[in-house]
Amino acid sequence: MENAEAAFEDAAYKERVAQLKYGDQFVLKVTNAQNAPDSLHLVLTDDLARRLFEIVGKDTLACTFFHAEALPSMLPYRTALLAFDRKQDGADRQLLLRDTLGRLGGDVKLIFPQGGIRSFLEVAPDSLTTIRS
Repeated sequence: MENAEAAFEDAAYKERVAQLKYGDQFVLKVTNAQNAPDSLHLVLTDDLARRLFEIVGKDTLACTFFHAEALPSMLPYRTALLAFDRKQDGADRQLLLRDTLGRLGGDVKLIFPQGGIRSFLEVAPDSLTTIRS
């Protein structure tokens, strides 16, 4: 996305992938409850990004990349790509949404199943950097 003209074979592209490959990346999928008041709807903006944190052990990391995906309005959900500056590893983690506006009844923690990230990393290939013959 930084350089739309870059080819996968470009040295600069490969270097940028190498820089970014150790950050945690998540796809946040938001679906609003049918009867939820508008004040509870999450708006996928930079303000939301400033309230998102990753908790890994005793470390708390701020969201360093946020990109709201452009989706057709007829879909019942919206998505955003989130990234955190931490090496992807099997450590258990949580995603924290701070309720700084006081609309959600307190901070929201999304807790990944213990060992879930480790299991995912074992089966998911690194498709951007793995060379296949």
